[in-house]
Amino acid sequence: MDGTKRGKTRGVLSRRRIVDASIRIVEESGGDALTFRRLGAELGVHPSAIYRHFRDKNELTLALVDRLNEDAMKTFTPDPDWLVSLRDLCLRLRAAHYNSPRVGSFVMARTSRSQYEFQGVENFLSTLRRAGFSDEDAAVLYRVISEWVLAFAYEEAAFMSLPEATREADKAAWREDYHHVSPRKYPTIFELAPHIPAIDDPSVFELGLDLLLQSIARKADAAAGSATDPRRVDTGTASADPGTDGADAG
Repeated sequence: MDGTKRGKTRGVLSRRRIVDASIRIVEESGGDALTFRRLGAELGVHPSAIYRHFRDKNELTLALVDRLNEDAMKTFTPDPDWLVSLRDLCLRLRAAHYNSPRVGSFVMARTSRSQYEFQGVENFLSTLRRAGFSDEDAAVLYRVISEWVLAFAYEEAAFMSLPEATREADKAAWREDYHHVSPRKYPTIFELAPHIPAIDDPSVFELGLDLLLQSIARKADAAAGSATDPRRVDTGTASADPGTDGADAG
């Protein structure tokens, strides 16, 4: 590669382009397929060019984490009602992983310590402070909320990353196998199976989130020394497509 070509590559190659290509590779082929050689082929550059932007695969992986956080937080605007804001933040965090499930599975449990992760934590903490929680309670509740949302999102992402035949077999198990268990051995399953939601039913996340937010709202009211506010029972439970963020969730 001559000097002119190298100069041209440096001019067009960027961290953002590399992250975009990494997302395509992971979504198509999984995290194990993400190598600098594969990236070079995807971007039309020598693999060594990637090292000018990322020291190693670990640094690139953390950039993927922050891209998910960017997708979740970049367009967030606080609502005057702290509870509406909190629900929106949770929906956005989940949607980012739902929209890029194989990336979500690949970066599971990593901490990017970068711009949009910091922004997401700031958004959660400031929202909980607006609710009237003490600094200590706000910090602990942030951890409770984010860990619950991410645990749900990671499980969804892992399921969506399975081969299609495996996913369909698992979904069929809940539709069929659970409906045909022995009523003598498993009488409760036999009776309630028709009411158990599908493994990918979005209403399960919605209900869990609403229960969590209702509990937090009651805790906020108690912290303020007031009775439970009846309006907090409804946190806006209109079912949202998990692939949309809170702004589009109604």
